[in-house]
Amino acid sequence: MNNREESHQSAFQYGRKLPSIISAARLLRLRSGSFDEEAKDEKKPNRISPFSPEARVPLPSEIDENSYGTTVWKRNERERLRVRCVNDGYERLRDHLPLTEKF
Repeated sequence: MNNREESHQSAFQYGRKLPSIISAARLLRLRSGSFDEEAKDEKKPNRISPFSPEARVPLPSEIDENSYGTTVWKRNERERLRVRCVNDGYERLRDHLPLTEKF
């Protein structure tokens, strides 16, 4: 039974160093392909400065529109068509209603 306890380690014993958790900085490094810095960072504490480029979160305007899924793209296209139809309806209504200016 002692051998069984040694092979099983609970998540509480790992603390903050769970191997399945990937930090945002490590994910950014993996995406950018800079693996040399990873060996240096393992010696450092796992804290990231909030002012470092690794902690930067892109603004919605900086995200490429093509990176959205097809469902978002189709929804936006339907919304544009709906707005166009509403605007055309108001234009036709203005043409059919007699409007007089009062002074």
